[in-house]
Amino acid sequence: MKILELRFKNLNSLYGEWCIDFTHPDFEANGLFAITGATGSGKTTILDALCLALYGQTPRLGKMTQSDNEVMSRQTGECFAEVLFETAKGTYRASWHQHRARKKAGAPLQSPKRELADAAGTILAEKLKEVQEKIDDVVGMGFDRFTRSILLAQGSFDSFLKADADERSPILEQITGTEIYTEISKLVHQRNSAENQKLNELKAGLDGIQMLGTDEREQIAFDLKQIEEKHKAEAEKRDAAKAALDCLKRIETLTNELEANRAEQETLRGDNEAFKPEAARLATAKRAQPLTVAHAKLVNFRNDLSKTAIELKAATDALPSLEKQQTKAAALFKVAVKLLNEKEAAQQELAPVLKQARALDTQIIGRLAIQKTENAALEQLKGEQKALRETEAENKAALEQLQARQTEAEIYQKEHAHDAGLVGQLAAILQSLEHLGKLSGEKDKAQKTAKQTATAATQATKTAAEEENNLAVVQKAFSKAETASREINREVETLLEGKPLPDWRTRHEELRLRINIEQRILVTRGAIEEKTAAVSGAEKELILKRSEQEGLQREQALVAENLKLQQKVESLEAEREALADGQPCPLCGALEHPYAAGLPARETSSLEKINAALSALANQINTLTEKQAGANADCKTLQTSLKKDEAELETLAPGSAEEAEQIASRIGQIEKLERADKEAKTALDHAREALNRQMLATQSAKQNVKTATEKAEETEAQRIKAETMLAGAESQLQQKIEPFGIPLSPETSSNLTVRRDQWIEAEEQAGKLKQTISNLQTTRASQAEQIGLQETRIRKQAEMLTVTGSLVVDLKAQRINLFGDRDPDAAEQEAQTVLDASRKEAAAAQTQLGESKQALMLARQNAQTLEKGKQEIQAQLVEAGPSFAAALTGAGFENEAAYLGARLDETEQSKLEARADELKHRHTHLAALEAEKAQQLQAEREQKHVESSPEEHALLVQSCEELLKEIGTLNNQLEQNRKATELHQSKLGEIEKQQIECNRWSTLHELIGSADGKKFRNFAQGLTFELMVSHANQQLSKMSDRYLLVRDKRQPLDLNVVDNYQAGEIRPVKNLSGGESFIVSLSLALGLSRMASKHIRVDSLFLDEGFGTLDEDALETALEALAELKQAGKLIGVISHVGALKERISTQINVHIASGGRNRLSGTGISSTKEKNHAKDDMGAVAH
Repeated sequence: MKILELRFKNLNSLYGEWCIDFTHPDFEANGLFAITGATGSGKTTILDALCLALYGQTPRLGKMTQSDNEVMSRQTGECFAEVLFETAKGTYRASWHQHRARKKAGAPLQSPKRELADAAGTILAEKLKEVQEKIDDVVGMGFDRFTRSILLAQGSFDSFLKADADERSPILEQITGTEIYTEISKLVHQRNSAENQKLNELKAGLDGIQMLGTDEREQIAFDLKQIEEKHKAEAEKRDAAKAALDCLKRIETLTNELEANRAEQETLRGDNEAFKPEAARLATAKRAQPLTVAHAKLVNFRNDLSKTAIELKAATDALPSLEKQQTKAAALFKVAVKLLNEKEAAQQELAPVLKQARALDTQIIGRLAIQKTENAALEQLKGEQKALRETEAENKAALEQLQARQTEAEIYQKEHAHDAGLVGQLAAILQSLEHLGKLSGEKDKAQKTAKQTATAATQATKTAAEEENNLAVVQKAFSKAETASREINREVETLLEGKPLPDWRTRHEELRLRINIEQRILVTRGAIEEKTAAVSGAEKELILKRSEQEGLQREQALVAENLKLQQKVESLEAEREALADGQPCPLCGALEHPYAAGLPARETSSLEKINAALSALANQINTLTEKQAGANADCKTLQTSLKKDEAELETLAPGSAEEAEQIASRIGQIEKLERADKEAKTALDHAREALNRQMLATQSAKQNVKTATEKAEETEAQRIKAETMLAGAESQLQQKIEPFGIPLSPETSSNLTVRRDQWIEAEEQAGKLKQTISNLQTTRASQAEQIGLQETRIRKQAEMLTVTGSLVVDLKAQRINLFGDRDPDAAEQEAQTVLDASRKEAAAAQTQLGESKQALMLARQNAQTLEKGKQEIQAQLVEAGPSFAAALTGAGFENEAAYLGARLDETEQSKLEARADELKHRHTHLAALEAEKAQQLQAEREQKHVESSPEEHALLVQSCEELLKEIGTLNNQLEQNRKATELHQSKLGEIEKQQIECNRWSTLHELIGSADGKKFRNFAQGLTFELMVSHANQQLSKMSDRYLLVRDKRQPLDLNVVDNYQAGEIRPVKNLSGGESFIVSLSLALGLSRMASKHIRVDSLFLDEGFGTLDEDALETALEALAELKQAGKLIGVISHVGALKERISTQINVHIASGGRNRLSGTGISSTKEKNHAKDDMGAVAH
């Protein structure tokens, strides 16, 4: 990458627009240039502009945003940076721009804008993100790599070479950009801790899961089965009782519905009787309905005849009036035509006069415009004359003020003549002050370091003692954990008694099974006894019910026989009525007739009651029979189950519940000890790890004591040296500033700079004042001449205005004589309006005449048409009348009035028809409903159900609900246990997975993890440093063949040099001279640039810092080394405030401090729009 041109505007103290052309021949010829200027003048701002153009940010301030821009010059409204650069992919122009609202200082910032274009000016990207991605692509590196590849701060490497062991690693991390390895090491440590904590939480969660034992679970299952069987039997009884109760309810409901149906049929008979008159009216109306069309036709003929007669009379009466209207319209039309002819003649006479008046008006308007223009010109000349006189007065006053300021400036120069020496000597004094500041800083740093190292040595000794104590504590804890683990193993062996734990569990399972079978046998025997008793009870009840059934059957036969006799007696009802007391019966001859007055009550109701009792009794017998059969079947099932359990019991080894309880207790103790053993082993592993760590920590602490003691002695010697050098430098500097009467203090630099700047400003001001006074004197002479010329122009313009006024007066007099003050356009419009009105009146009269003629003609035609229509209707009416009279007679109506009386309107007839249909439908519906309900009632009475009461059914429902609650409770216990078991297994799986994850992170943590990030950082920095040293040696060989850099074998981050001029002697870099240290630092910076740029060729480099501490010889050595680099085709910019560089580097860019903080650039390739406008700005300030 090569920088070709840099443009920027209003950045920091560099106000205005500046351009640096790096293709200038001097840059190409020398390959080395210097950017010089005083401290704080803005040298680094040039590099900020380069970074802004390419990346929209600077190394010092970061990214510029809409809310934050500290790089824009104060009191300005916009700033920008643009760079033209060349890479292997082509030539590009990148720009960055930001402004405030309306580009006004103090207004809100707007969003930054960026752009990337190719050499032809084609825009490649405009959006912020797209521009950055494109620049990263064409440049081949991001912001961080760019700042390490092109902006070389070799001062950082100088600090690295001088730093102690503790400070060296962070510095190397900063300049090589390897901070990520520290972060990775810390993150691995944090992740390892987090994974271990997660594992411990999972283990803790496992202990909180409660599960049922095997015995509890099986007992609950057994109880659940018993209750479910009981619930099934109770539910069957409940359903049978409910069916019987529902049947009785349905019989009662059907009986009530039949009674209601009979009541509705009675109501229907009454409604039919009430509707008979309306039904007769409806029949008469239906007879009249066929005559409706013929009657309507007859009525229409009568109405049409009446209407036509009325219209004919009206048409005949209107004819005289229409004839009068026609005569009147003809007279009005004649008058309107005459008036129109008169108006047209008057308009023709007015036209020539209007033409002459308009011509005069045009001339008057033209002269008035000339008069107005000449008057404005006169006023303008007078205003210009006034402005000239005011400007002449202002220039006179300004000249007097400038002459007074010139006198003051001459007095100041005489009084401060000794400050002229600061112009040439200030740079050297400032350099000495800066050197003094560095020495003071080094002294403070040495004092601080000496104090810190002494404290560190004391702390290291204290820490070593603490680590020794900690080691003893950890060893004791390890021994305790080991003893606890052995004790647990002994207790387990005692409880096992030589048997493995699975054998104990198998024996416990056999005993638990034997106990369950014995309990089932007891329960089954009790159930068999209950079922046997139930069978016996059912048998006794059946005997009683069957005996009762036989008695009812005998009674049923007797009642049936009596019923037959009654039916025979009822069949002789007619003969009984003929019998009389005292006369013999023709059948039996008896003289007394007891049934002649009435029959005894029939036996039908008694028979129905006996039949119902027999039916209920049969149902009860069936139920008892089914109950007995069910009890017998249950008894057989229970006996089979009992035999099976007794056979299985014989196969099991003998044992007792006490033995099972003892074995369960033993197994629980062993499992508890096994868990304790696992925890003890974990604690033992942790104790072993802690012991190993503590042993390493103790050894490290002892080594730290030795190192800290040596370092404290070394830093104390450095402190004494730094204090001696500072005292000598202060003495020398005091001698230099004594002639200027300023004491040595923190403000010395600023005071001397202010004195120097004030002297330069006074000299510049004196020159400007002299030139401005001369310019003003020349201007005043020119202004006096202009005032004389302006008075002559005013006099001539006044004469022209007078002539024009006379012409206007003459034209106005002619216009008054011709047409007065009337407006020609208004007069013409008025005449045209009158003529248009006359034409409209004539046209209206003509239209009215035509309309009256048309109306009269239409009225006569209408009268003729109506007369003809009347005759036709009379003929139709004569024909229709007899036809309708015959139809009335045929329908049974005496006359038209009887027909009209029989008719019903459509709404009423529809209502009557609907009422008739409704009554008919109700009759059909009630008859069908009665048959249906009677059939349903018979079917319900024929059904057979067990006898039951609502109280018995309620008790059965309550019993079933209670059993369901018990079933739900037991199922809930089993479900909770199932979920707990699944959760337990799931947790075990999670713990196993988490243990694997912990092992992975633990292994990685042992390799690179640490709380402070040192472990991986030191390893990675060793590799990075090795690579950087290799690149640095390649650069060092181009500058000097004397030295070769090698890493110290004992301290990986220390550097040594091989001196080829001293038979390959190896010595530390701290023993190098100032110039030699500079070359080593520069080679390291170039090596880092080579690493950062990778395969990208970098042809433009900027070297910042490092020259201020070099003496004459060291500076010469450094410049010779840089001269060697330009042979490789690179353009190198050296940034420094050292004045001696100006003598040794001919190509320069100089940054000058100006008044008001508005610094400026000069030198090779520099151009600025600010310089072009500077003189104009000064003249403008004086004039105002």
